[in-house]
Amino acid sequence: MSLYGLCYDCGDQATLRFKPDVALDDQTRPSVCNACRMRREERMVDEFRSERSVPPVPGSRDDSE
Repeated sequence: MSLYGLCYDCGDQATLRFKPDVALDDQTRPSVCNACRMRREERMVDEFRSERSVPPVPGSRDDSE
């Protein structure tokens, strides 16, 4: 579902989409433009990667001289 109106994030008039970082059940209508939706998705991916980062395993690098 899409709706034309003001984006909640940037205030531009655009076709609105649902926020990817909010459960659909908690959203009554689309509220962000596609550009802001993509920024939110990128931020979600970055947060996921930083949460899942694994410390280096000792001895996994070749530190020989």
